[in-house]
Amino acid sequence: KEGSNVRINAQLIDANTDQHLWAEQYDRNASEVFAIQSEVAQRIANQLNVKLTADEGNRIQKKATTNISAYEDYLKARQSTFREREPLLLEALKKDSTFALAWSELAFTYSKMPARDPADVPYYIGKSLDAALTAVYYGPDLSETHMILGDILKTITLNPALSIKELNKSITLNPN
Repeated sequence: KEGSNVRINAQLIDANTDQHLWAEQYDRNASEVFAIQSEVAQRIANQLNVKLTADEGNRIQKKATTNISAYEDYLKARQSTFREREPLLLEALKKDSTFALAWSELAFTYSKMPARDPADVPYYIGKSLDAALTAVYYGPDLSETHMILGDILKTITLNPALSIKELNKSITLNPN
């Protein structure tokens, strides 16, 4: 990203032969980042001669958020340490309180927060569960939201069936 412009280089390489199959470069205004993501995903599917199901096609077209600044905070958080993630994700959620992937990442962050004091563990468990439930509420059709809820339920309940249900839902939504 440079100023208000973004450049994306996409490549397909055969992992078995290291053979270059396809490459394309996209130079656009950063406000078009979601359209670029959809276009790149569609072009890759076309290059691989993959027929997308209606659900897969809808997922490609769906935007995680319409707020570019919230999305940038989310991406920065994903590249940061756990302690640095929380303020970035909270900032993203101030900008778009319905951004399910940011809620999901916040739940993951809280679930992995190292507690210096064992008395803090219930606090982070509660925060992670709240964020995961909020993620599922705003993103019931996103694999990531069910995955993090299943992961958190696995660690905090004595009922593995709850966790398995969410993890299976995650796999159903995105078998990849």
